[in-house]
Amino acid sequence: PFSASIRPGSSSSHEINLVSSEIGKPFVLSFSNLPAEIDVSLSKSAGVLGVDEAIFLNIHTQPDISPGSYNIILNFQERESNGAIFGNFCQLNLIVE
Repeated sequence: PFSASIRPGSSSSHEINLVSSEIGKPFVLSFSNLPAEIDVSLSKSAGVLGVDEAIFLNIHTQPDISPGSYNIILNFQERESNGAIFGNFCQLNLIVE
């Protein structure tokens, strides 16, 4: 798991590298377990994978968020050449100080 600290009402950006076993596979990224006081965006949430795809995760917390630890799940889906969907996920532990 990935861990990051942030203050209420602030923003941060983090680089994520997606590595594919095969160039040209379509992918989709999405989030789950996202509290209402945390806004996230990605520089690219869908497309076609290259060998090593750099994507930026931008996080913003609302000023009224309570301090604590929040688990955010980044979901990754990649379409195989035979049409099958390969899914994986990454957990982000966001610590609001």
